[in-house]
Amino acid sequence: MKLILLLITGCLAFTTAFGQRLHISYTYCHCLETEASADSVKLKRCFDKVLATELRKQKNERQKLELAAMVDIDLQKTCAEYARLHHKLNPPKGDWEIIKTNPKSNLAKNACKQLATHQNLFYLEDNGDTTRVNLANGIWKETVGKKKHLSLLDFKPRKNGEFVLVFQGSTNPGINRSSSPGDQYKYRLVAKTPTYYIATTSHGSVVYQFKLYYN
Repeated sequence: MKLILLLITGCLAFTTAFGQRLHISYTYCHCLETEASADSVKLKRCFDKVLATELRKQKNERQKLELAAMVDIDLQKTCAEYARLHHKLNPPKGDWEIIKTNPKSNLAKNACKQLATHQNLFYLEDNGDTTRVNLANGIWKETVGKKKHLSLLDFKPRKNGEFVLVFQGSTNPGINRSSSPGDQYKYRLVAKTPTYYIATTSHGSVVYQFKLYYN
């Protein structure tokens, strides 16, 4: 699962009201979309105008870091302009890229059933880490990083090269804060080469394309 932080590099435990957090994220995204200035200036102005004001309301650094982390995750999922700026200012080391529209699949209708025949898959994260996937009996198991954190998701194949991953849980605290049991992530297999699939995943108006390697 994709998890990158632009506003900060880590996150700590803090409970921010969900509605308040989404309002901050929406306001921040709207600022980025309407601010007419260079990208670096735009990002700073919107940070000062929206997020800095909210951060000053927090009582300590721990609360500030957690709020920034959660807003960052919300923006990457829903704000296309924020995701574009993130990739421009922090070029990914993996195979991920942002595309304007989600292309149709040119694979057979049963492409997801064919995907399930490859029990061992992997893809490269933006930070260069390799996430390894074991796909068996309708369960998508991911392990990533030196600590080998494990994430479990239900694999739900759909038609036309599409499938849904339903989050169960993770040993990675960061992923557990950004996802709740039952959260769904939509994917599409667009094309296939001898060594990998070209796949997309969409979050709101943000569409990411990446390579999903198979053995």
